[in-house]
Amino acid sequence: ARQQAADLLQQPVMDKAAVSAALERARNADATVRTRLEQAIVDFAANTSPENRSVLAQALLRHMERRAAVAPKKSP
Repeated sequence: ARQQAADLLQQPVMDKAAVSAALERARNADATVRTRLEQAIVDFAANTSPENRSVLAQALLRHMERRAAVAPKKSP
């Protein structure tokens, strides 16, 4: 879908609705993949040791910290 959006953006006359639709499909696909991945992690965590869950929790916290560090600052 992103490839299609990129292709559409390069057309001499841009079809705004088509670009928006392609990007929406990409967002929906991203959400689907993320949902499945997160559920797989939850399923794994439900069947693993407390030590492994602690490792997962620490990884999640590090990820959140990295995202916060690179998040764009909002202008006043």
